Amino acid sequence: MTTRTLAALALCAGMAGCTTRNEINPATELPYDLRGTVVGRVTSAATGLPMAGATVSALAPGGAVTATSSADGTYELGGLPAGATYGLRFESAGCVTRLASASVPAAAGNVGLLNPVVTVDAVLARGDAAVAGTVLMGGAPAVGARLAVDLRASGLDLVVTAMTAADGGYRLEGLPGAAGGWPVTVSVAPFDADGDGVSDAPASSSTVMVYPASTTTHDLVLGNTGAGSTGLWVTSTDLGGGKHSADAPLHLAFSEPIDLVASAFTLSDQDGYAYRDVPVVAAADATGQNVAVQAVGGTPLASGHAYSLTVRAVAQAGDALNASYWFTATTGGGLLPPVTGLAANPARVDQNTTGLTLSWTALPAAASYEVYARDTRLNQSWVRIGSVGSAPAPSLAITLPSSFDYYGADGLLTPFAFGTQVELAVIAVGLTGASGDLAAAAPLRLGDTVAPTASWAVQRGSAVNPGAAPATLTLTVAFSEYMRAAAPPVIDLPAAGMSAAFELDAGLRQGTFTITVPAGTWGWGPYLIHGAEDSSGNPMTPFAGQLRQQSELVQNGGFETGGLDGWVAASTGAVPAPSATSAQAASGGWAASLGAAGVPTGAGSATLTQDFGVPAGTTDLVVGLRYLVTTVGSSYGYDSVACTLSASVGGLNATIFSTYYSYGTVGWTTPTTLHLSGWEGRTARLQCVVNEGSPTGITTLYLDDVTVMAIQ
Repeated sequence: MTTRTLAALALCAGMAGCTTRNEINPATELPYDLRGTVVGRVTSAATGLPMAGATVSALAPGGAVTATSSADGTYELGGLPAGATYGLRFESAGCVTRLASASVPAAAGNVGLLNPVVTVDAVLARGDAAVAGTVLMGGAPAVGARLAVDLRASGLDLVVTAMTAADGGYRLEGLPGAAGGWPVTVSVAPFDADGDGVSDAPASSSTVMVYPASTTTHDLVLGNTGAGSTGLWVTSTDLGGGKHSADAPLHLAFSEPIDLVASAFTLSDQDGYAYRDVPVVAAADATGQNVAVQAVGGTPLASGHAYSLTVRAVAQAGDALNASYWFTATTGGGLLPPVTGLAANPARVDQNTTGLTLSWTALPAAASYEVYARDTRLNQSWVRIGSVGSAPAPSLAITLPSSFDYYGADGLLTPFAFGTQVELAVIAVGLTGASGDLAAAAPLRLGDTVAPTASWAVQRGSAVNPGAAPATLTLTVAFSEYMRAAAPPVIDLPAAGMSAAFELDAGLRQGTFTITVPAGTWGWGPYLIHGAEDSSGNPMTPFAGQLRQQSELVQNGGFETGGLDGWVAASTGAVPAPSATSAQAASGGWAASLGAAGVPTGAGSATLTQDFGVPAGTTDLVVGLRYLVTTVGSSYGYDSVACTLSASVGGLNATIFSTYYSYGTVGWTTPTTLHLSGWEGRTARLQCVVNEGSPTGITTLYLDDVTVMAIQ
């Protein structure tokens, strides 16, 4: 191990992903006992509103860490050791438990992260939906067939099973529902119809949509791969309310693009006993997923008549779906006009903006409004993300879902990264169920237009080079956004002849300048970083800082010489003198050992001391180390350990750590780093001591990575 400059860094998390908290002192040492925090918001799947009182828990090494969501749905789990992935549970009475994971980072490239914060949001749904139906095989009830819905793969801690009755009927309860439908996969185990031990029908599965406080009917036919195994379903429709405007098209949105030539839509007027088919035409939008059905020529339906729409849809991928809808035609409404005046707050978005408040001009005929979003990358079809009732000045706070994230593996939600643009549209819904035409809406398009900033910069190495050969130092810079590798930053340096090369880390949010300081150059002074662009091409805000002279004052702080070179060791009583040891090391191969060894010694002490001068002009003295204590037997009230820093002139004293020990082993610990001023020009003494007093206990202190850095 070599003595090195250590820097404490900070990473902050924003609303929908990991962002940065600027808690950096550029001269702080890199912490070894990193602790992270998981934060987020819990919302309801039924309303989209924040959910208070939900219990959030994570299993940490010391036991479960729990929190309760507040009135705005937010929670915070703190004190989690960094560099680990935690399983999270979100629970609330009557809701299906949601599972998630959070990876708390410990390092990014070659720079440590201080207090990393990870954001994990969760949507909870009540378990009040159900799927029921009949299972048939060969035209007869499949008695004793085993069915299951397993939602663990989708992040819900729920497995529901059922067995068909004598009539082939089944019911799967306690499922989550959503207003737009929640897809669940119903699986049927291999079925032995005649009890001979040989399956007569293979395992099968099918996906159906379930809705809050309602039962979805779903029949299955075993042994027929065309039935009960489709991946096609209707994601939304304006026929669910039982009424529909007589002069408005019927709208259905499918989970896959539809082959209209192979599909059939049959509309029947079922008024009285005069069943009559109404000739219709069906048209799909550019995605092939949104279909509008209306009478040929746009002829209005008969007001007050009952109608049924039978859908036999075939997807372009080959999946099939049979579905029927019943409704009553009502007078008036038609297609409502497009919504106007759509605006977003904030009007300018950054790469990680996920929350927006939309507002628009009210339509007199509207009973409610539906909000849709799509982007120029993965979500090119409209996705319904919210709804709100009519008001004189309607508005809705929305959060872009995780499907709009540019890259899902980094813990950051960045819907607008790398030039991605998001379009938002609002359509009105009338009292009769008639709605505006999404294809005619005037969408609001947003893209990242916010300049990136440098969050912090950490210097390693001295800017002053009195030697006869060039020297180098590094300046690590963190940015608020993903940056373009093709547009790296440049740095204006304080002295002639200095030069720098920049390398962007693989994570694209941090990079390092390697700065060359010519021989005999005083490179102390201001610098300016500029010229970089974020992933969307926005030029960065220039960042100013100071290069400083740095010098390590402690000799052999890692004890890697295999001895105590530079240190003075002493002991009293029967306590042995301190020594270097390879039995314990925080890093490298060696550490220092102070204290009793083998048997209790009674009264006595072991001391390790180093004196050094603090250079004139030192503005900050950064003190840090790592220690480990082992105790055999009981020593509380007798044995103590401490490390202090004192100055021979001026009465300056600082305690790095001081504590008593009772028994056991306390692993390698990093005490709070000290930042001291007013020590310049003085002789300082760094001293660590073990006081042995227990007649039965043995206490040993191990030291490593001792550093005192002078910043000028």
